[in-house]
Amino acid sequence: MLPEDGPLIDELVELARHLDLGYVVTNNVHYATRAGRLLQDILVCIRHHTSLDEAGPLLRPNSEFYLKPGGSSCLSSPLTRSLDQHPANCGTLPV
Repeated sequence: MLPEDGPLIDELVELARHLDLGYVVTNNVHYATRAGRLLQDILVCIRHHTSLDEAGPLLRPNSEFYLKPGGSSCLSSPLTRSLDQHPANCGTLPV
């Protein structure tokens, strides 16, 4: 979450509440499992017309950008800390 994302996130949460919809806090997920990092790297290379050897800073620095099970990462994310209430189903997504 970038500092300038705050107002947009506030508006999206308000819209979800107004429409009686749930919302998901994903902790900046880019792939479903840690093993998905290579595929993500390849897709980034395709998008930027480059090779894995030359992609360097275009790629994520490590394999931590996967969907983590449980509510601990959800409750400690900057987004949920900034909300006036935590999502009711934080940590209940099946993995």
